[in-house]
Amino acid sequence: MKKMIFAVLAFTTVSFSGAWAQDEAKNKTNREEMFKNMVSKQVDKLAEDMKLDDSKAADFKKLFEEYKNKEVALKFSGKKAKNNADNKEKGKRKKMTDAKADSLMTASFETQEKELQLRKEYYSKFKAQIGAANAYKVISPRPKMMFGPQGRPGNGRGGFGGG
Repeated sequence: MKKMIFAVLAFTTVSFSGAWAQDEAKNKTNREEMFKNMVSKQVDKLAEDMKLDDSKAADFKKLFEEYKNKEVALKFSGKKAKNNADNKEKGKRKKMTDAKADSLMTASFETQEKELQLRKEYYSKFKAQIGAANAYKVISPRPKMMFGPQGRPGNGRGGFGGG
């Protein structure tokens, strides 16, 4: 009986490990496709809101996709380094040296400066293409999340919905 249970357990483990490996590859592809779809929907919505004609919308779409790709690449390069530093320093903030804190803050400031430079560069490109008011709509930071009266998302009642 023990041998049979062990064999079934081994078989399931082996079969699931192959599925997990495939899922990881699929997830990377799915993330890229999802990002492209998200950017495509975003650019279509912006072009519709700004009432761009077809030729301007096509040029705007190319520029917007270029901007978003650079923005995401920059954010992930900074976050990867920051997450590695945070994981190494987790629980050690009290013991952190001044030099380490200074290097982490310097890296953070450099990433923020790069993001600002990218936004400035593309603001001027968008402004030349679609005007300053529309460029502001594209480049301006979006609000993160709206909160209810008690500082929580939703209507502030808490608990579960229903009657």
